[in-house]
Amino acid sequence: MISRLARNPDAYLDELTLEYIYEMFSLKGEHALRMLKIMNEMQFYDLSKAGEWEKALLEIQPFIKVNGEQSLWLFEQVLLKAQLMALDYQIGDYTKWKFKSDLDGVLPLIEQREKFFGKMFRKVYGLGLMRHCFIPELMQAPWHKAYRKFYPVPLGNIVPGMKLNKNA
Repeated sequence: MISRLARNPDAYLDELTLEYIYEMFSLKGEHALRMLKIMNEMQFYDLSKAGEWEKALLEIQPFIKVNGEQSLWLFEQVLLKAQLMALDYQIGDYTKWKFKSDLDGVLPLIEQREKFFGKMFRKVYGLGLMRHCFIPELMQAPWHKAYRKFYPVPLGNIVPGMKLNKNA
């Protein structure tokens, strides 16, 4: 899409995106238009719409056709991002968490989000062994630090963001 836009800066982005949707997912017609709407809305990070995106993506999923080399990882990434955003919306305002008991109502949602987050990085992105190269604190939802204040995890030998000794 970027190379096509570079050659023709006046190209209509929705047309290019529909072409991309067809090439990546083999979607046409109403399903392609729904996918376009979701992709356009997702970029504005409006969490209140994420539940609708998740529902629509699950309805579209049976119509996705990809070749064997591509598999469904790209679609799974979009679906997982919608699911993560929907859970963030349901988890709500973390600034109100003053006591551990304040999290009781959202713990199942947090656990589900942690599971989806792990799936995205280990299976969809394929970073199972390499995830220590990233700084997880910079990839988590805004509420994650407040959650870990009440539910800390023990640190292992590899601390995210740690610098090695020059003689290591």
